[in-house]
Amino acid sequence: MPRKPRRILGARNFKNYSQDKLQQALEEIRSKSISLRNAAKKYQISKNTLWNKLHGKHERMPGKPRVFTEQEEESFAGHLIALSAFGFPVTGEDLKIIVKSYLNRQGRKVPSNIWNYNETNLVDDLGRSKVITRKGTKYPEKIRNSSKACTSLMICGNAEGRLAPVYVNYKSQKLWSTWTEDGPLNARYNRTSSGWFDFQVFEDWFINLMLPLLKRQEGRKILIGDNLSSHLNLEVIIQCELNNVRFIALPPNTTHLLQPLDVAYFRPMKGNWRHILNDWKNIVADDPIIKKVVGESFLGHLTQKRQEATASRICRKKKLQVAPGKGITVSDVQNPVATEPVDYSQPSTSGIQNISIPEELSDSSDSNKSLPLIKKPMQKTKRRKNRSDSSDDSIDSVTYAESDDSPFNPELSDDPSVELENIKRPAFSEKTKRVGDYVLVIYDRKYYPGEITKVLNNGAIINVMTPYGKQWKWPCHKDEIFYSDEEIVMAIKEPERRGHRYVFDVPELNNLA
Repeated sequence: MPRKPRRILGARNFKNYSQDKLQQALEEIRSKSISLRNAAKKYQISKNTLWNKLHGKHERMPGKPRVFTEQEEESFAGHLIALSAFGFPVTGEDLKIIVKSYLNRQGRKVPSNIWNYNETNLVDDLGRSKVITRKGTKYPEKIRNSSKACTSLMICGNAEGRLAPVYVNYKSQKLWSTWTEDGPLNARYNRTSSGWFDFQVFEDWFINLMLPLLKRQEGRKILIGDNLSSHLNLEVIIQCELNNVRFIALPPNTTHLLQPLDVAYFRPMKGNWRHILNDWKNIVADDPIIKKVVGESFLGHLTQKRQEATASRICRKKKLQVAPGKGITVSDVQNPVATEPVDYSQPSTSGIQNISIPEELSDSSDSNKSLPLIKKPMQKTKRRKNRSDSSDDSIDSVTYAESDDSPFNPELSDDPSVELENIKRPAFSEKTKRVGDYVLVIYDRKYYPGEITKVLNNGAIINVMTPYGKQWKWPCHKDEIFYSDEEIVMAIKEPERRGHRYVFDVPELNNLA
């Protein structure tokens, strides 16, 4: 703003009179020595201004309301001038930090009471992407199915960094129970025919999910969001007045600049969503999108990305083997040695003490004191998705057997799969190998329950269950691979369902343990 602003011709005249002049005009009007109209002409003051001052309206200063008092503003200005005179001028960013620290000490603004909410929509359409095709192709296409299904999410967080539970709204006429399983913690679910938030869904989100959090906080609470009139209704306004909650609407067409959730939260979240959706469509190209399966993968992928971002990076130190009196060469720096060299030629038994291996699992037939290697299971035609191949050079992937006279000390863990340590394997009968039978199989020295889906000469194709805490559950995608007759242990009864979350118990595994 220039030092001497020039008034534009025809612009509105703001306050161009002194306070003494205004008081003199009001005294003459109160004494009835002059009328209000004549006082306005005499003192060049607006008639509406005189009328408002007489009736006690608009007592505040003109313009934007002050945040600080007049004494506080004068104190800030005096300190800024003093710092500049001492040779330490303050920048605008420094002034913001000073004012923020002053407000924190006064307790006039609490970051935990300032909330920002915003809704977003997730669809199963990946949109456009760049592909490599023949030169001159006018309309390149990549055939990939999509639907009109969409899911709306309401995210809300405060300036302190705390996030409220997620509110999920599906596009459907009914809400299926499977859509509410394995979701975010304390999430709330709803559905509408359009998939978007209307005033009823917004009222349910505010009263049942957001209001209990706001009631635990003291003082005035602020909710900053988009200026959508369809969100607010009479019940929400009444609850805001009763609980000292205020809504602040952002200006139109400014959410991409002023909405923190759009930039800092929704952008990486939707990037991970497209990544999960792309993998899903590449694996299952003909099946429709299943909300439960994609939702579990989406949450798992976000958790993995969060762990990668917050994990501490360990810097391994190296030392140089340099003889006394000898200089350091380039080869010494390029080929350092570890601070604690490990001899990988000698087997390590620190993690497998007091463990005996059954004879049928051992590769050695003699009973000497050496530690023979145990053979790895043979490669299958198709590997399970949760099997991870490790390098042969890693010492963690090599298992050694000790002598038969070593004692055994079994300990139970939270993993429901049972280790094969000193457990006698039951015989498997060929007569019970039928499609639909439930059996126990061996993989990676553990027992897993499963169902036979196809019978072959030297084995069967079995759909195996996955551990779920201390129980079991069927995987989202069928984990069907071939198991030989040696890997099939015994026939079991159908797993018993527990609760309504599709988890099962296998009594035969408890008996083996």
